[in-house]
Amino acid sequence: MMEAGRTAYEGWIYGVGEWQYSKISRLLKRAFETVEYVYLEENTGTIHLAGPSAMFEEDAENLVATLDLLVDQIAPQGKGLVLATTWDQRGSASVEAFDLKAGSWERRTVAL
Repeated sequence: MMEAGRTAYEGWIYGVGEWQYSKISRLLKRAFETVEYVYLEENTGTIHLAGPSAMFEEDAENLVATLDLLVDQIAPQGKGLVLATTWDQRGSASVEAFDLKAGSWERRTVAL
């Protein structure tokens, strides 16, 4: 369990080419504790993101800007999901999901 009030992220984005990943990898590595890229086939791969983000805690607009840049790198057939889990003082969690596709993303609350 994370420290109360902190948010942990976990996500997978499919359909990102090596060239597109190279354009945003430094930003992602500054934003997330863990960033991994796995090459699949046909010039696409998968990005795995995980961990807390001090960058997003400092300014919530950094999350919006990062997701905006990330979805611009997803191929038309690609998609992704990033979960943000925040723990409170009682040990309860709230979860938000960020659904990603080429050119756009949507935030939704997940009921537990």
